[in-house]
Amino acid sequence: MPPLLKPAQSILLFLDPRPEHLERLDPASRAPTTHKLATAHRAAQLASVPIHLASNGTFGPAKTWIVPPAGFVAANTHDLPPTSVQWRESPLGMALATSDRNSLVLCGFWLECTATFTALAANAEGIDVAVLMDATPHWHAETKQPAIDRLMQAGVVPMTTAQMIMEWAEDGAVTTKRQLMSLLSEF
Repeated sequence: MPPLLKPAQSILLFLDPRPEHLERLDPASRAPTTHKLATAHRAAQLASVPIHLASNGTFGPAKTWIVPPAGFVAANTHDLPPTSVQWRESPLGMALATSDRNSLVLCGFWLECTATFTALAANAEGIDVAVLMDATPHWHAETKQPAIDRLMQAGVVPMTTAQMIMEWAEDGAVTTKRQLMSLLSEF
């Protein structure tokens, strides 16, 4: 991973951002998780970072996604590959590999499975991967730290949404920097 995450080298990937996942979270965590996902989405738009979605099932109508559907195109929505499929052979892996960007930022559902397997597969292909820990909920409290440890052991970088925004702002033009930094006032 480069010293700073640069927007010109980044792709933001939302993993399975369906609202029914919120039901599995503690009620006090639902609004903050939704807010972090929306903030990551807005930051990517401001920094001109391509946004992709991947799901384990059908997405349904765009209006039901947690993140706003603005900015998504059909080519940027993907089925998550089964873990037995090589990353580079999956439509998601091919779409990301054909871009000129080498940093993948993940957020969404769930840390222990979808995020970990996606991060490890992309990392094994030489892609620098970061996971937004405050926008990637875990299933069970006892599995959170082992998942983080596994990601770090493989070279995946855990970070927060605020850290991503600050790093993207550091590399941006003055106007973009101001707009990105204004998102931090919401934290």
